[in-house]
Amino acid sequence: MGIVTLTDAAEMLNARARAEGWPFECDSKLNFDRRELTLLRDVWRSQAAKVGLPSRNDLAAHALKSVLRHLSILDQVRDPKKGTRYRVLHVGSSIAAVMGEKTGSFIDESVPAELLPRWTALFDTIVETRTPLRTRFEIEQLDYASGEAFLAPLSSEAREANILMSCLYLKPRE
Repeated sequence: MGIVTLTDAAEMLNARARAEGWPFECDSKLNFDRRELTLLRDVWRSQAAKVGLPSRNDLAAHALKSVLRHLSILDQVRDPKKGTRYRVLHVGSSIAAVMGEKTGSFIDESVPAELLPRWTALFDTIVETRTPLRTRFEIEQLDYASGEAFLAPLSSEAREANILMSCLYLKPRE
């Protein structure tokens, strides 16, 4: 992706989303409507200030207790034949109730091929820029679902940026 600022990354994603008709918008200001997402942002920032890019182990379960049901963790896997893929390491019960239990599977196994680029473009940007984004979205297949999410990169224990944390809250469309 080259060197881009966080604001540029969000704007580049938004421009692509508008051009492709993707039903989401990103911003780098990380000003959330949901208090839980603001708290998660603050936990992530606090750990990032201490260790650089936090790992899963840097984020204590008690600090995440209020969001665990809405939290998903994805592992970026580079496959020589299939390219970059995302494997689900954890899916919270609120997300599983809507989207199904996907732990252990790759998102390209359950997301339709025509929708996959919007997911991977967002995930790739966050991992590559090593910065979090706020996303507002609609899920087209669910006529009642829109929402807000905090997406942030995490590092492996080797401190490589290859894990994505997603915390999302769904609500009825307005």
